[in-house]
This record gives sequence, C-alpha cells and structure tokens, in this order.
Amino acid sequence: SACGIGLATIFLTSSIRLSITASIVPFLVMFACGVAVRAALALPIEHRANWIFQVTEDHATRRDQMRAVDRVVLMYVIGVPVVASVPVLWMALGDDALLAGVVVASIGLVFVHAVLLDWRRIPFTCSYLPGKRFIGHSAIIGFAACLLFTVISSGLVRTALVSLNQGLVITAALLIIGYWLRERRLVAWKRT
Repeated sequence: SACGIGLATIFLTSSIRLSITASIVPFLVMFACGVAVRAALALPIEHRANWIFQVTEDHATRRDQMRAVDRVVLMYVIGVPVVASVPVLWMALGDDALLAGVVVASIGLVFVHAVLLDWRRIPFTCSYLPGKRFIGHSAIIGFAACLLFTVISSGLVRTALVSLNQGLVITAALLIIGYWLRERRLVAWKRT
C-alpha cells in the first residue's frame, strides 16, 4: 500500500497533466491494495493456532469464512482506492468524475474477483508457503502486472469518458465479467 501511495504522490507532484494522473492513481492504489490484502490473508498470524482450524473445520462455517474473505477484499481493493481517488478525479474531470468513478469501481470489481479466482484458504490459518520463486522474478512479474493493469484500466476510463453511451457499455461489460468471475469462484468453493 505504501508503494502505491508513494507512486501516486510522485505522479501528483510531477509535471504530468492532472487528467492523466487521475486515470492512473486509482489503479496503482488498487493494485497495491489487492496484492497487500491477498498476502495479508495468506500469512499465518499464529503458527501454533493452526490446529484449531483443522479440528473445528466444518462445511457449514467454511462458507461464512470464505464470504469474510470476499467482503474484506472488496472493502480494501475497491472501497479504499475509489474513496481515495474521488478528490483527484473531481479536480481533474469535474462533472465526468461520477462516470469515471463508476468505471473505476467496475474495474475494481473485476480485479477483486481475479485476485480471488483461485482462493480456497481460510484466512490466517498457516497456509502461507514462502519461497515459491526467486524474489527478483516475483518483483519483475509484479511490476509488469501492475504496469499492464494500470495501462489497460486507465485506457478503459479514458475510453468510457468519450461519451455516456460508451461509458455505460464499458461499465455493463465490466459488471458482467465481474459477476461471471464471482459465480465461477463460488461454484469452485462449493465443490472444494
């Protein structure tokens, strides 16, 4: 999160036009929050407490535990970046900020369900596996993913602002994709 906020601050204080900055800032913060929340939920809080989850795991409670993951990630990956970017969008876009905010939130919905697509763990239950790959490799993949996400997302916002009809079509398409990803994940949760 600190990296995302730092990058957003750099963009805001540089000589780049505010409208370009406004279309980049929410997605940098969104990406940083998405990676941070996913990592935080995977990290074990107390290694010795893992047994309680193994002993008491029940299909009836697992659904609520997984829904909690869904709510936490939605709040931090969509809520925080959208609320933080509203002033910047308003300063840069004026009346178009509402449409831009809706598109940003829709992109966030797709991103949330993409982040949680393969999630099957109860949070904080010692399921973290450190050292899956070299840290430099992970950093390069993370930087490339952040760059790709930011460029595509800001392009979608700029395209949506061309006309109201385009904005509505893009928002509807993003909501359909987000709903499809969510349903796909919920079906996988029922099976596992």
